[in-house]
Amino acid sequence: MTREELNEIAREAGIEGPERLPNKAAVEEAMKRAAPLRMVSVVDAVEEDLRRIEEREPQLVRSGLAATAFALARDLDNPRNSATSKSMCAKALSEVLDRLLELAPEAPKKDKIDELASRRTARRAAS
Repeated sequence: MTREELNEIAREAGIEGPERLPNKAAVEEAMKRAAPLRMVSVVDAVEEDLRRIEEREPQLVRSGLAATAFALARDLDNPRNSATSKSMCAKALSEVLDRLLELAPEAPKKDKIDELASRRTARRAAS
């Protein structure tokens, strides 16, 4: 991306006078600081949630509940769905994700012995 293109994007993002910034990196940094949190698609967010659940229970992410979560996420991301439909999908998705989390076993808590063992392993790997 050229500096001129970055300047145009920066102006659209509300950064005043980006052309006065010394270089392309400075324009990119100013844009990062000025940019609000970027919207994440619901599908992307559900994928991330399911990745965390998969760490705890791999089979659960291939269940009907997980498939339902994806279908609801797609409906929420669909710009043609009505606000009423989206609100109903959001409520259902919340319930499905809560149920998936209930079914996933808790991650085992590490105690002092586990911590010491991992430190020892790290020391041996470093030497």
